[in-house]
Amino acid sequence: MPLGFLVEEPAHGYEVYRRFTESLSGLWAVSESQMYATIKRLQERGLVVASDGGEHADGDPPRGPGSAKRLLSPSEAGRAAFASWLAEPTPCSPRILRLEFITRLYFASRLDRGSVAGILASQRAEAEIAIARLRAYRDAGQEGLDPSSLAQSFSDGQLRAVLEWLDGSVAAAVYPRR
Repeated sequence: MPLGFLVEEPAHGYEVYRRFTESLSGLWAVSESQMYATIKRLQERGLVVASDGGEHADGDPPRGPGSAKRLLSPSEAGRAAFASWLAEPTPCSPRILRLEFITRLYFASRLDRGSVAGILASQRAEAEIAIARLRAYRDAGQEGLDPSSLAQSFSDGQLRAVLEWLDGSVAAAVYPRR
C-alpha cells in the first residue's frame, strides 16, 4: 500500500502515512510505526529508494514532521511489483477482497482510470473460477451435516455474495449511469 502512494508521487515517510490516513485508514488499521516498518521492508527488498530530502513535486521544500528525512520513491523493481499487484485478481476470500481489492480499485482509479473495468472483470472471473472449483469439490464429497460439506456450502454462499457485490455496488461505481 505505501508503494502505491509513492508511485503516485515521491514523498517522505510521514507524508505517505498522512495520505494513507486521509484515504484508506477506514479500510486498513495501520499505525504510524507500522507504516514506517513497512516502508523499511520495502527499502530492504529494493522496491523503494531514498534520496536526500530535496523538494516535493510541487517544488516546495519539505516541512513538518519528518522534513529532515529522505525523500522516498519507488525503484524500477518497485514500480514493476506495484503494476503486477494492480493487475492480479485478489484471492477470493471475503476478508482479503475487502482489503486488497478495494485498495487495488482505489489506486487504479487514481493512477489509470481506464484499467478499473478490466480489474473488475478479472476479479469477477476469479470469483467464478473459485465457485466452480468449490462446486466440483463439494459434488465429490458428502452431503448433510458433514463439516466439510457445510464449510463448502458456507464458502459457496460467500462467493455468491462476492459476485453480487461485484455486479452491484462495484459495477455501479465503475459504470455510473449517465
